[in-house]
Amino acid sequence: MAQMATCGYAAPEVEKTHHRSRKLCLRLNEKRRLMRVLWGLHTCYVNAGELIPALELSKEMRQVAEALGDAASIVESLHALGTTLAFMGDLPDAREALEKIFTICPISQYEARGSVFILDPCVTSLSMLARLLGLMGFLDDAVEKADASVTLATQLAHPPSLAYASFWVAWVRHTRGEYSEACLHLETAMALSRTHRDAQEHGQSDGYAVSIGATLWSHDDGGGSPAGPRI
Repeated sequence: MAQMATCGYAAPEVEKTHHRSRKLCLRLNEKRRLMRVLWGLHTCYVNAGELIPALELSKEMRQVAEALGDAASIVESLHALGTTLAFMGDLPDAREALEKIFTICPISQYEARGSVFILDPCVTSLSMLARLLGLMGFLDDAVEKADASVTLATQLAHPPSLAYASFWVAWVRHTRGEYSEACLHLETAMALSRTHRDAQEHGQSDGYAVSIGATLWSHDDGGGSPAGPRI
């Protein structure tokens, strides 16, 4: 994780380190540690836009997780599979994988475990589900999932996950034409990102704030559009 933070998620040296760790885990039959290594390598592939190897890796994660029989590992493997399928445009299968997470691990029973991961996988799965449902035209369901992601991140007291969830609530609200609501959630995401120095989320939030500001301006009826998010 330190190398990913300093060199970038998709840096060649990061990928090389993950591959070496994977070989060591396989040689020592360390399946539990292998899951974390595969997660890191999957993150590397996704951020590099290498979705075909990311998909193959997510399938390997599913096999390892099922062999472990550990609920947390199964959640992480389904998250990897669902997000990869979503980025590849396979929305129905992505939705199926992500919804399976909450059959295995209902939100009401979820407890975050100590993790090397920056973002909580259940929070990000809810956010991704919200995006998928929005793109598929189920906007009311999208709002429900997006709001649930914020609630869960708040309960977990995990600021990076809350910034992420708030950003995607803003996206859903914007998609529904609820621009003022979107601005409020974006301001929350930007404030959290600044406070906790999440450069990636801060950059995304600022960029999206500009987009929403432009949309608000385009919807001005002459009486002055609502104030956009403060960048």
